[in-house]
Amino acid sequence: TGNRKGEASTLRVMALLYRMTGDYNRAIPLARQSLNIGRELGDDALEIKALNILGALEYEDKHPDLALEYYSAALKVPSSDEVVRDQLLNGLAASYCDLKQYDRCIEVNRQQLEIAIAAGHQGRIAEGYQRLGEAQKLAGAFGDEYETMLKALTTLRSSDHIPFDESGYLKDVGESLLALKRNREAVPYFQQAITVVDQLRQG
Repeated sequence: TGNRKGEASTLRVMALLYRMTGDYNRAIPLARQSLNIGRELGDDALEIKALNILGALEYEDKHPDLALEYYSAALKVPSSDEVVRDQLLNGLAASYCDLKQYDRCIEVNRQQLEIAIAAGHQGRIAEGYQRLGEAQKLAGAFGDEYETMLKALTTLRSSDHIPFDESGYLKDVGESLLALKRNREAVPYFQQAITVVDQLRQG
């Protein structure tokens, strides 16, 4: 069993290496072999890791429908690893959005946000709001997007954060106001973003 576990892990690492070179034709079969071994051994950790990688590979290879299947399957496997679960939900939401199933994408993003809020991690909560806002933008719900991006910015500012990140959040709020044709209100957010970046350039 130990040797089989090692083999599954090696196959997964090889798949990741081929992924880095963009060679999905080699990466995907290796990840599938790793998945098969994990399932044969009844090892939930091996199975979920392989499914996660297969989801990422298929998504990057422009097959969001296949990615969706892998991410959905992985979320059904018992796991206490919150980091992996967050990655899976992120991949699931992105796949739904790529398939233009925006309601489902938004629903998954809300799930992620609720998990971050329950954990009380301000940085992850800000990211959760930002991802939700991006999905709302794709769905054409610009009013909701603006409210969500504003919450993302406020949450980020209340946490320890990298100043450069704040410039991105400011830009998001500005762009959401532009989508609502509220151009004059958008200007101060873009100006603040420029100020942040200028300060970083000056050290």
